[in-house]
Amino acid sequence: MASRGKRPRIGTSQDEQDPHPMDNPYEFGLIFETNRQEILYANLVTRTMGAQKFVDIQALKDLHIYKGVHKLFKNIGWEGLLNLHAVSYQTPMLELLSSITFDYQTHLLTFRLLNQTHQFHADILCDMIGAPKAKRDVYTAKGRKNIIFEQNCTNFWRSISCEYDYQSGTAKASSIIHPVLKVAHRIIASLLFPQEEISKANKKELEVLWCMIHKPAEVPHFGCWVIQKMLRSATSHGGQLHYGGMVSVIAEHLGLHLPNNPTNIVTSRTRLSIDVMETMHLFHRLPTGDVHWTVDGKEYLRIDGRNKKILNLANDIPSTTWKLKSNLGVTVDHSPPPSPPPAPTAGASSSSCPTSSSEHNLYMGEFARLNHRYTSIQQEVGEIYTGVAEITSDFQDYRNLQEEHWAQQELRWAEQDQRWAAQEQHNRNIHHLLSDIHRVLVLPTQPQPPSTSQPQWPPYYPADYPSQFPPSQPPGPQ
Repeated sequence: MASRGKRPRIGTSQDEQDPHPMDNPYEFGLIFETNRQEILYANLVTRTMGAQKFVDIQALKDLHIYKGVHKLFKNIGWEGLLNLHAVSYQTPMLELLSSITFDYQTHLLTFRLLNQTHQFHADILCDMIGAPKAKRDVYTAKGRKNIIFEQNCTNFWRSISCEYDYQSGTAKASSIIHPVLKVAHRIIASLLFPQEEISKANKKELEVLWCMIHKPAEVPHFGCWVIQKMLRSATSHGGQLHYGGMVSVIAEHLGLHLPNNPTNIVTSRTRLSIDVMETMHLFHRLPTGDVHWTVDGKEYLRIDGRNKKILNLANDIPSTTWKLKSNLGVTVDHSPPPSPPPAPTAGASSSSCPTSSSEHNLYMGEFARLNHRYTSIQQEVGEIYTGVAEITSDFQDYRNLQEEHWAQQELRWAEQDQRWAAQEQHNRNIHHLLSDIHRVLVLPTQPQPPSTSQPQWPPYYPADYPSQFPPSQPPGPQ
């Protein structure tokens, strides 16, 4: 372990360098606090790096999904994550990851950045986005697991995707049907679990989606989850590093100014723009401006300005229909086929004998007619339900707006009452002050008995009596 008095400094003279010096990552020289940090840095610097991609709010609005995405993130208090953005720098990211440690008992995070050791509570990461932070040990590697999600993971995956069974290593993110969920997953994968391979839907990402929909009593602790991913990225032996943006956010929170060296910037897109998401094959844009969202690699759902409301989430989020029906005539359901009916056994009654060909054709024709009618009614009911859901959503928005207006009005009234009370108290204070001054400076107001040594004036004075009297003359000889 390197002592504090003899820290290895990168970029110093040959006499001061270690036998195997590394390239200079900072112009001022990078100082390693321990041998472990130096070893981890040497491993990390050999790995490729990618820029962390943050949310492009305007892109979400143009795709008619911002309202739904914001609703999901707000349901667990993570909506502030949508407003983050930062550039990814190579050396600061490597310096932090090579020195990061976390105490699961005290929840203190320790790391080095710009040759300085920093330490703060995991709750600070929650404060950066305004996320809840009361229950720090929930969903951490050292804490409790989400038992309810664990028990319903497969059923939840079936309810949002075209796949039947969930396999953590093979579940494809492209199988998620609803565009709002599809993009929400991509944001989670980019900001919370950044990695090179994001085509899979791992269990942790799926758990966050489940929490966004069902809003359990204990939501994930954002700070602990980010720290865990940083620790795994720091100690893994392969894969790209995509945490430069979050490191820059931490540095900005600490008031640190990272060296704005163009050669140190990870050159890549830093936002999930429409172009970036299209290259991820989330959808395909037509020259007309329509967007065809894909499911399992197939163009599945057409969205334009006329039908955009089908992407709205229900006021009761869990009741939302996540498996939207394709309006492009595409089928992607991978559910297992129904089991064939059992074969008739020997000695079966005559009623079980197969019908004639004509009767069978008549039966199948009637069945097809009824099935078509049922499908039409089901579609009509779905359209009615969608219309009612839209009206309910608009009414709820108006109600929320009115409640917000009245809340602001009540706040203004309360502030006005406080100002009146303060003004009344101020007036009372001035009155008491003036009374005190009056008692000190003003002559007594009670009438005094007349003095016998002074001349007594008559009680009545003529109207032309002078108000100013000439000075009295000294008595002279008579």
